[in-house]
Amino acid sequence: MTLSAVIILNTAGLICDIFGAWFVAWEVVNTYRGQRYKASPTVNLGGFGVGQKVADHTDYQGWEKSKLRKMKFGLFLLTTGFLLQIAGNWMPVFSV
Repeated sequence: MTLSAVIILNTAGLICDIFGAWFVAWEVVNTYRGQRYKASPTVNLGGFGVGQKVADHTDYQGWEKSKLRKMKFGLFLLTTGFLLQIAGNWMPVFSV
């Protein structure tokens, strides 16, 4: 295997790692700016109002799903990048 193939694999791995780290870090730091809980009617217990049921707002649920997808994609990029770097480092050993 040529030295240029090793360099290309290691560079592609580093690029995947950088983008993956940004995806994960951005979603960790990013906070939801909307209303998290939606108002629900008061729960009645024997004619007495006890309180409100707590439920997540549908916008918040969608934001959470999007956040989870982006973080999974970032972890996929990180893993792929590390595997590319490992392959690039071991390539000269196996090419005889």
